[in-house]
Amino acid sequence: MLTWNTIFILCAAAALVSCVGTRFVLKYLLKHEILDVPNERSSHSTPVPRGGGIAVIGALILSWAVMTVLASIGENKNEFGNGIYIILACGAGLAIMSWIDDKRNLSPLFRLGGHFMAAILGITVFPADTLFFQGHLPLFLDWTLAAVLWVWFINLYNFMDGIDGITGVETASIGFALALMASSGALPLYLGGYGLIAAVIALGFIFWNWFPAKIFLGDVGSVPLGFFMGWLLLVLVANGMWCAALIITMYYLCDSTFTLAKRALKLKKIWEAHREHAYQIAIQKGANPKQVLILLCKTNVALTVLAIMTEFTSVPEGIVLFALLLVGRTLSVLQNWGVKEPTLREGAKAVISDFNEFASDVSSLTKKSANKNKQESDDNEQEKHD
Repeated sequence: MLTWNTIFILCAAAALVSCVGTRFVLKYLLKHEILDVPNERSSHSTPVPRGGGIAVIGALILSWAVMTVLASIGENKNEFGNGIYIILACGAGLAIMSWIDDKRNLSPLFRLGGHFMAAILGITVFPADTLFFQGHLPLFLDWTLAAVLWVWFINLYNFMDGIDGITGVETASIGFALALMASSGALPLYLGGYGLIAAVIALGFIFWNWFPAKIFLGDVGSVPLGFFMGWLLLVLVANGMWCAALIITMYYLCDSTFTLAKRALKLKKIWEAHREHAYQIAIQKGANPKQVLILLCKTNVALTVLAIMTEFTSVPEGIVLFALLLVGRTLSVLQNWGVKEPTLREGAKAVISDFNEFASDVSSLTKKSANKNKQESDDNEQEKHD
């Protein structure tokens, strides 16, 4: 039977497995020289073992499986039943594919295909009448868009894993937020349990991954973590709590989406490693990962509070706007590291500035395309006259 007491006991075991397991994985990676060698786009300066996600994902899959069994007994049953095992199997498949990618560099299209396959299978776990967008789209389009957004979330989770501890901090933040929402009665107990387990497992890994990191997650960790956290957020959305789901991950969503959109508009390859995220800019301007992570922890704590508040107000959209201003301030601090910290108003200006730059890039690209089409049309007309 599932209770908070059994969840706490399971969490203690999961954190221990994650922490101790990472130590054994570290020895294996060092022995076989599976290292992340720094290049001009890296945020570290010495080779670091890569593949700590093996212990993290192993601990998470095992713990979630045990909790699923407990949640099948008594009153606090989960609505997905054995469908949870499909989610776990998809996460395990992504981990295997990503481990191969860590060692051999698979093609981007192959990786993306694997992400879509996992997301599509994961969507089928939801009840057949689930509408993620609350009836604004037909069922087929609703599920298709949900799968696409899930794949995007998997990739942004991977893209953002660029400095010591950042993915551990984000995973712990999402997990603790879900646990607090469950304790307030806003979510089912089992969902809070899944979140809390993910959080403590992340903390067990952070013991080894905090600055200066002794080991990195690698894609074997960040990709399936993005899949599992994305599933938890989709459960929130399916239950009408889209504002809370948006707020909990707003820093990750804004930093990754704005950065990659700007790279795409400049015709850069968005799947290639780079150092253009706001937190990476802060590192380049003299911050160390510990300082950046402390700022992100503060931001995520505030976002968690705001996410919980959305369940106790009739205008959650206003809280989303406030959260956006808060994240804008954080982005501004990171992008202008070393300069006086901006106010919330200045943070809002930073968001507007980013949007204007984005709109300007779109306009420029549109004009270039229009001019090119006009030139081709004129050339065709000239050929006809000749």
